Amino acid sequence: MEPILRIKQDIRQAARQTAAVKDPDAALLFCYVAACGGSCALPPPQQLNMDEARLQKARNLLVLYNICADSQGPQKPRKELEYDPTELKQARAGDEAFSGLCQYYESALGRVMRKSELEILYSVYSGLGMPAEALMLLVNYCAGRDRLTPRFFEKEAYQWSRDGVETYAQAEQYLANLQQRFSRQGEIMRLLGIRDRRLAESERQMVDKWIDYGYDADLIALAYDRTALRTGGLKWAYLDSILESWRAAGYKSRADVEANEGKPPARQDPSDPSLRRGEFESGVAAAVSKQYERKRMQREQIRQARLEDLRKRNPSFAENEKALRLCASRTARAAAGEDQKEVDRLRQENQRLLAVRAALLQGLGHDEAYLNPPPDCPKCQDQGYIGAEMCSCFREACRQEQARQQGGRR
Repeated sequence: MEPILRIKQDIRQAARQTAAVKDPDAALLFCYVAACGGSCALPPPQQLNMDEARLQKARNLLVLYNICADSQGPQKPRKELEYDPTELKQARAGDEAFSGLCQYYESALGRVMRKSELEILYSVYSGLGMPAEALMLLVNYCAGRDRLTPRFFEKEAYQWSRDGVETYAQAEQYLANLQQRFSRQGEIMRLLGIRDRRLAESERQMVDKWIDYGYDADLIALAYDRTALRTGGLKWAYLDSILESWRAAGYKSRADVEANEGKPPARQDPSDPSLRRGEFESGVAAAVSKQYERKRMQREQIRQARLEDLRKRNPSFAENEKALRLCASRTARAAAGEDQKEVDRLRQENQRLLAVRAALLQGLGHDEAYLNPPPDCPKCQDQGYIGAEMCSCFREACRQEQARQQGGRR
């Protein structure tokens, strides 16, 4: 299959790591991939004024330093993995290490390998040069994830090889790193209340980025708490924007955030009086946040009451609403299972159902806006914040609340 390079990290972090490699060819290849949107096929060597050896070295460096992922598959396409049965028999009988690997694989399977499984195992063993003991660790890894299949074993073997695993010691360390990452992913999933599904690919990439940046659990918990308060739930992009803003400000822990909140961001004019530290007394922002939360709840109550009225008035509308909820649930499950074709199909079905709902609403004398009462502030949608920045409406509400509290103490 055609080699594909994909930048794995935030582009700025990846650029810094590429500069640290201090290899001009790797830097040029990185710039090419970045210019292609962060993912592209490996270009012809002459396109970058290199020969094949230099291009491959640049690719290997980007993969080795974990800057890029390389989706290049096995060197032999699956259709070419057809060995003569005599060759396989001789390899198993004459190579003690391969014989031991076969026995270990079959023990994990609980049965004798099929010819196709033996062909793939021999292809990996002979093609990668990875010692049998390291491949036994890979068998354990696949079995531990309930994915000891030829396709998954082969895919992971080539990934391990691309990541630089060549010895048993490197395989042990690689597994330890994977286990640590899985543990951190699980910790973050529990923190976000995700217990009944796997992460979608885009979610996993975001979580992996947070792990690579070294965000601790308390910092992510604080960002999630504010995300839920301002958006009413888990909004991944919003949560990530908060963490990114804190990272840009140099905050590495919850204590850093809490100690520095109210200070003007470095990119803004510190002479702006609205940014001075201590502008609002302790508890003022929290009180206003509760006011905004009540506003959002009231708007949602109005929406639900209108929906219930429409369901009672029109059975077709009620059936349409039920179908929309079912479609949303199926889409979430398909996304969790990484079934992109099904996700695309369900999105088209969702658009069709929305068009039906619009027609039903029109027949009842309403439009979509009837189901979504407008917020008081169109800029922040009554969230109080735009990204990680306080909205002007929220700031004004804080000023009024502070004046009210100070007046009550006189």
